[in-house]
Amino acid sequence: MNAKTLSLLIWATGWTALALMLLPTLLYLLTGWKIRRDKLLAYLDSGALQVYYSQFPYNPSILTDLRERFRAQFHYLYGRRHFVSPMILFSTLSVIGVWLSARSVQAVFHVAPSPLGLPRTTLFALAGGFIWVLSDERARIARRDIGPKDVHAWSFRLLLCVPFGLAVSHIANEGLADSLAFFMGTFPTQTLFTIARRLSFSKLNLVDEGEDAKPELCCLQSVGRANAEVFNDQGIDTIAALAWTDPVDLTIRTNFDFSYVLDCMSQALLWVYFEDKTRSLFPYSIRGSQEVMVLVRAYDQSFDPINPNIPGFSGAEVRITVTSAAASVGLPVEAFLTSLRQVVADPYTQFIANVWK
Repeated sequence: MNAKTLSLLIWATGWTALALMLLPTLLYLLTGWKIRRDKLLAYLDSGALQVYYSQFPYNPSILTDLRERFRAQFHYLYGRRHFVSPMILFSTLSVIGVWLSARSVQAVFHVAPSPLGLPRTTLFALAGGFIWVLSDERARIARRDIGPKDVHAWSFRLLLCVPFGLAVSHIANEGLADSLAFFMGTFPTQTLFTIARRLSFSKLNLVDEGEDAKPELCCLQSVGRANAEVFNDQGIDTIAALAWTDPVDLTIRTNFDFSYVLDCMSQALLWVYFEDKTRSLFPYSIRGSQEVMVLVRAYDQSFDPINPNIPGFSGAEVRITVTSAAASVGLPVEAFLTSLRQVVADPYTQFIANVWK
């Protein structure tokens, strides 16, 4: 292969990598973003929006039609225009990174028009960073889970991979420096900080306490560590904070499904009253505030002499459930019912029950 052909091949590889970095997100903004918006709008009909605006009155529009008002509010707060500056920064860094990498590879094969080239360790670290960004982008596009903060995170990662790779390579054996710099670039960003922290504490003979502590949100039935970290990125790091938040705003900022956010809030609203004892209520089909509302209404109506039963529940079933559930958390029935009524009376429980579909 002659020098010119090899040089063109290197450029073609570099620009292909650049296209893989930029085009999927642009396609997401044309398709995936619209799908997520329309899906949320399908949940929130006029009745649900009336409940929503009574609970969360903020809106930047004066439109009287509630669906049009919410659509205008959505575009004002979360529209595609918020992707413009992150995409400009990410595109600029990607172009610079690809250009420098291509020039460096050409210099290695002696087909570059000038001797300009990055050091080998820097080049390997940058390649690792590009691979991590591509991998994260592909995973997020499959889930339709991209926001402006994610694009900013990719730019941050491209800036971060080189100094991290160089720093770690300096404490490795000379023969492993390039490989280690590359592998460091492919680690998730949070893992990089964990490694850096552990290395620093090890060298300084200090103890890093509590770095692997389980997030509080993981106590909820449907929240794993990964989702807890997503909530934490949005400032929701406690169960109480999740219980009393704007679910529509949180849905958009996390890119979680609206039903999932409502379910997590429902569980949180019950957890703040019973904490760890909440798990004892699961066998009685009491896992969140929605189930509590159904149970309390059934319990109250089961003692109504005019309407002794409601569809799906008999008075005996409801009384046995309440009595058994109260015993499971170690409370008298009266005290247990008082707590349940507090959950039902919470305006956030009322909101969830009104918009749940």
